[in-house]
Parts: sequence; structure tokens; C-alpha cells
Amino acid sequence: QKAKAEGITLDAAELDAKLAEHKARFGSDKAFASFLERTQQSEADVKTDLEKNLLRDKLFAKLLANQEPTEADAKAYYEENQDKYKQKEQITAQHILLKTDKTTTDVQKKEKLAAAKKIFAEAKKSGADFGELAKKHSEGPTAQRGGDLGSFSRGRMVKEFEDAAFAAKAGEIIGPVETQFGFHVIKVLEKSDAKQRPFEEVKDTILTSLKARQKSKATRELLEQLRSQAKVEILEPGVSL
Repeated sequence: QKAKAEGITLDAAELDAKLAEHKARFGSDKAFASFLERTQQSEADVKTDLEKNLLRDKLFAKLLANQEPTEADAKAYYEENQDKYKQKEQITAQHILLKTDKTTTDVQKKEKLAAAKKIFAEAKKSGADFGELAKKHSEGPTAQRGGDLGSFSRGRMVKEFEDAAFAAKAGEIIGPVETQFGFHVIKVLEKSDAKQRPFEEVKDTILTSLKARQKSKATRELLEQLRSQAKVEILEPGVSL
């Protein structure tokens, strides 16, 4: 009713294109036919539903036009929520892990520690390739990518590993560091201090979030308004106008 009052219409080509797009999602005509049979629908039924959806989308686009949040709105949100955009201190690191667990005997643990010390000494040599050493010796899940742990902030790693890694300097190799997972030899590649991310860096993310939130709220309110204004007639079975 509202779409008609607003002069919103669909042309046949637009509806046919939407139906073709919908059918393509099934992968084949056979799969689409199976869907129709399973849901006890005809192609005409599906086309009618798509027509309603297209009219609704066009109606909402028209009625909600010019309601999207602006850059000024995003800036105001940023100023009110600056804590959300504080980047913690981060490091980028690689490691070599020699595993131990609760079943590891004292003798085995000593052997692992000795092996870790040997790897540490080898990694410290001039020209040593830490990534290749990790591929050769590490027993951790990152071995095949050269022990790469990527970048991380505090709270991501176990305490012993984290304390040692964040205390090291960029470019420094440390170890062996013992954790519940075993003995680690760690290379800290980069360190970055905690900082406030600038508005320009997070502007697009904020706008996307605000737009989604605004659209959801406006759509709910519009639906309530349309329901209250709609003329609905319920006919008894067999009664026609």
C-alpha cells in the first residue's frame, strides 16, 4: 500500500533479472525445481515474493534516504569513545618450541632444555636464519611458517612467554623460556608502543558501524509506522469482494 502511494513500481526486466539471480543460487534448474517441490511452491509464487521484496527495498531506500550518519557523527562518536580506539603495546615475534607436558619425565625435560639451549646458541650466531631453524627444530604449530606468531598485545600469550617477550628489545633473541607448553626460543622482530589510533584511521570502521545501527533502528521504526497506518481486511473463507 505504501509503495503504491509513493509511486514506486517495478518493471518486468528488473523482476526477471532478480528471479534469474535467485535461481542461479541453486546451481542448476534441477536443484531449483527440487526446491519448489520440497517447499510446495510454484515459480510464480517465488516471483511474487521477490516482487514484494524488491518493492520493500525500494520503499525503504526512498523513505530512509538522507538519514545516514555523516562524518561529523562519526567524529562525535570517536570523541566520546576514545578508549575503544587505543592500541595497546604490541610486538611481532617468531619462536621455536620444544614441547613438554605433564607426561614428560625429569630426564626428558633436561634433554629438551639442553636442546633448546643449543638451538638458542645457534640462532644467536651471525647470519643465522631464525625461520629456517624454526622449520627444522620447532615442535609447535607455527613451525612450517618459520615460527611466525604475527603481532600481538599483552594478554594473548601465557604469562611467562609474554613477560620475557615484552621485556626484550626489537631484534633480540631470548631463551630458553619455559611455559606450560615447553621451552621457547624467541626472536622479537618489532615493538610498537601503546598509542591512540587517529580518527582518520578508524573513520571508515565507525561509519560502517553507525550506518548499520542507524539502518536497523530506522527500519524497525518505519515498519511499526507502516503497520499502524496500513489498511488490513480479513475476509471469512469463501467471501470475496
